[in-house]
Amino acid sequence: MKYLQYYDDSINIPIILPFNHLDVSSLGQSQNCEILLRNILTKWQSRFDIEKGPLWAVGYLSGFAQEKAQVWFAMHHLIVDTVSWRIICDDLRRLYDGSSNLGKKGSSYGEWSRCVQSYGTRKSMTEGVYWRNLVRNVCYFNDNLSKHSGTSANRLATNATSITLNTIQTCSLLRDCPHAYGSNINGLLLTALSYALKELTGNRINYVTLEGHGREDIGDDNMDISRTVGWFTTMYPVLLESDDDLMRSIMNIKAHLMQVPNKGIGYGTIIGYKEQDLPRVSFNYLGQFEAAPLTRAMNSGKNRRWYLTDGIVGAERAEDAFGNDVIAVNGRCMKGQIRFNITSRLNSDRTAQLANSFKSKLEDIIRDCFTTKPLIEIDYSNDFEHPFVLLNADATNILFVLPPGGGGAESYFNNIVQHLSTYKLVLFNNYYYNLKVKNLEKGLSYETLARLYIKYIKLIQSKGPYNFLGWSFGGILAFEISRQLNNAGERIDNIFMIDSYFNANKASLEIGKTHDVDMIDEINHSYLPHIENESFGLNIANMKINIVLFKASTVDKDDRLRYQLALAEYYVNSAFNCLDTLLSHKCIRVIEMHRETHLSWVSNKEEVANICNYLKSFLK
Repeated sequence: MKYLQYYDDSINIPIILPFNHLDVSSLGQSQNCEILLRNILTKWQSRFDIEKGPLWAVGYLSGFAQEKAQVWFAMHHLIVDTVSWRIICDDLRRLYDGSSNLGKKGSSYGEWSRCVQSYGTRKSMTEGVYWRNLVRNVCYFNDNLSKHSGTSANRLATNATSITLNTIQTCSLLRDCPHAYGSNINGLLLTALSYALKELTGNRINYVTLEGHGREDIGDDNMDISRTVGWFTTMYPVLLESDDDLMRSIMNIKAHLMQVPNKGIGYGTIIGYKEQDLPRVSFNYLGQFEAAPLTRAMNSGKNRRWYLTDGIVGAERAEDAFGNDVIAVNGRCMKGQIRFNITSRLNSDRTAQLANSFKSKLEDIIRDCFTTKPLIEIDYSNDFEHPFVLLNADATNILFVLPPGGGGAESYFNNIVQHLSTYKLVLFNNYYYNLKVKNLEKGLSYETLARLYIKYIKLIQSKGPYNFLGWSFGGILAFEISRQLNNAGERIDNIFMIDSYFNANKASLEIGKTHDVDMIDEINHSYLPHIENESFGLNIANMKINIVLFKASTVDKDDRLRYQLALAEYYVNSAFNCLDTLLSHKCIRVIEMHRETHLSWVSNKEEVANICNYLKSFLK
């Protein structure tokens, strides 16, 4: 039977629940006492009713050694998540410490649900392209997983095992490894898992379903769910790309995690949680839980000791509640040790092999962190949270696509993306525009921007040959990025530019609008590189780099844009958009876009197809 969760304001939930109390000393000291305790606690939570409630239970356990007692809570996952448990524990600690102030009431779960729906409507086009592109290969992965695992999705039997890292390993993984590798703990854990899955499926590209806490910023300043209890958890697919080189694999997975839109918050409302679209490998690392007395300050001089305990809690799920997963990997850090429970529909040998491979690669990551030099040093700006969108991630050939001046990655979703499905597309967002709307762009140059983008490019592709495409502003940026990479010894194969305006100083002077910021952005006036004696210039002159300019042939006669109109007319009438002031015209391939303006080509399906076919003829 399948259920649909929804928010019901009128449901009648009993406020007073049965009081559960157990003196554990009454269970005796036999070997069966733990089994008896587990069975009793399981019975206490067996009263959950998913339709009518209640979905929680509370119990008091007394009779422990040293006169200690425990307060036991069980809550169905439908009403609580990991963050909620932290909120509840914090409230209990405050109450136990004598405080009655639990803070102001925040936004409700229902208000948040409506806010998420609104977010999905706003982001359905931009984020939808990314998600639909990603999930189209998930069904093949799921089929392949079943084939290699020798299991079917309908099989109920499961096998379970666990792995544990000792305190020294855990400390190193949490403290030393993230700094050494330039990755967070989730990225390192997923890297280890990617190798285990590669060993199982035989493929370097695999997928997992990740869980996120779901409490992301979705554009409503009035929404405060920082202390709201509920099931906010999001689930979304992520691609894992492993490589023979460990450092390269860490960078691959870091790149894939970075380009997940807003930490996956929009996946459920845009795509929906359809079984066929979610990978049947789930991964969830809950983080660190404090299991020691919180602080001496909390004792308030009364020798109070309130802390979480890791003990018997009863059955945490029904035996037949494994869901649609073939493999589920769930972990947390407790008492200074990371532990992962692995449940699967694989046979016992394959389950153990998967777990051993996962642990072995974690140990490799820990061991190598003190000897491995990071591939690159990356300084991620807080102002550039989502630097790129990666599409067709399982493809081999990469094309880096730079944004136009007034847009980002979404500028290409409804045109070239539709025709280049066999290429790995890295669609960059616009860092300059992002700063411009905040009035923070002053002093930035194409040279500086190129250095920022190169850090991300190197993250995705460490060595050449490189291929770049850019429209307008993006074409100039692609040119400067290529210049810096080539001068550093990297090979550049192709630079494709769609109607980019070079040498704005010359153009402005000749039409009598010198440095007019209403006509063209200030950043364009400062870009006039001298490349003739550089490696980049020499390689272009020797025809080692293919330079292609797709050129507009007419202008938009919009009187509201009279300054831009004068500029557009100037470049339409120039032979090479002033690119020939930087390099010989003999090195430039000009492809005229017939009857198309600087902006109109994106709406002409035939012209877009022509451009993409031309790109394909050069991309290897």
